[in-house]
Amino acid sequence: MSRCISKGSLCCRLAQLLCAMLLTCVAAAEETSSSDEKKAEAAPDLATQIRTQQTGLARGSLNPSRRGIMLPSSPKVMVIPVNDSESTKYGMIDDWQAQFIARRLQRAQDEKFDLVILHITTNGGSVAACELINRAIARCSVPVVSFVEGKAFSGGAIISLGSKMIVMAPGSQIGGAKVVTLFGDLPEGQRQKADSMLRAEVTNLSEANNYPIPIAVGMVNSDIEVLETNHPTIRFMTSDTFDELKVKPEVTHKWKGKSQILTLTSKESVDVGLASGMAADIDDLLLGLGVTPASVERASVSPAERLARFVSHPIWGVLLVIVGLVALAWEMLSPGHGVGYLVFAFSLGVFFWLQVFSDNAGIMEILLFGAGMSLGDLMFST
Repeated sequence: MSRCISKGSLCCRLAQLLCAMLLTCVAAAEETSSSDEKKAEAAPDLATQIRTQQTGLARGSLNPSRRGIMLPSSPKVMVIPVNDSESTKYGMIDDWQAQFIARRLQRAQDEKFDLVILHITTNGGSVAACELINRAIARCSVPVVSFVEGKAFSGGAIISLGSKMIVMAPGSQIGGAKVVTLFGDLPEGQRQKADSMLRAEVTNLSEANNYPIPIAVGMVNSDIEVLETNHPTIRFMTSDTFDELKVKPEVTHKWKGKSQILTLTSKESVDVGLASGMAADIDDLLLGLGVTPASVERASVSPAERLARFVSHPIWGVLLVIVGLVALAWEMLSPGHGVGYLVFAFSLGVFFWLQVFSDNAGIMEILLFGAGMSLGDLMFST
């Protein structure tokens, strides 16, 4: 009997031990699951903390209202690429790029977007094209922010000055906007004229958007020095302004000397007040603006625009005109079948569509061409 009891007691203890082990495993599994959930919840905060350490950015720290940008808490955002790999033509900003940006800005206004971000990575381009872009930015009622990721040289710097706020990625650069030609530097007379015009351009942009004018001028003019002083009201000044002062302040830093063009790093841009801050990417930029966007649309080049950009190369334009004129001459010499007229109409139609699309021609040019062709037809038939 005692043996039966001892065996039963042993079985009970084993059962209790198994139950205890099972409960321990369940508790450990629940604790692990809870720990994983907490880690998952903490992951975004950890990522935010890492970005904050890299850029010094926190939610709302860019303070957009300080630059006159008033945003809803959940804005509708459009991102327009201005980069050599995605949207610029032949690696430079030109009239095609200017029209591309102008169309996007107009659509952002028509479709009630709340914010436009120019995502800039470019070596620059045509000064005239950059002026067209800045006019389009000025006409647009939607606030425009420039986010420089990598480089904003030459025309890229000029476009950035046209926006209400500049934000830069760590390690990026801005400046170096001296006017040059494809064949090198300008002759002295043309150089003075180009520097004067570009100096006036960046001065107007800086005044309109509250950027330090001497810093902007130093990016386009090599004939001046840019100085930082301890003057109570004028922190930065050009050497021309400094020389005109009767009581000269102490120069604390020379940002550039003569025969140099100013180019700033992201940190330097923030230090001089050109950039409002640094952001790792577009998401980081929106965090710094203190908003959670309702939607973010990257307004890239459409397939139709890619096709138009490809066939708008000058060689295709020449070929279209040659094919059209040969077809017209063939139709006039052998009339009756109408194929030559169809080829002529198609070739010249595509040619002028490309010119209008690139803003190189308008209705007046088309009418004048039509009038000239009609006169030629009359003269040929007589």
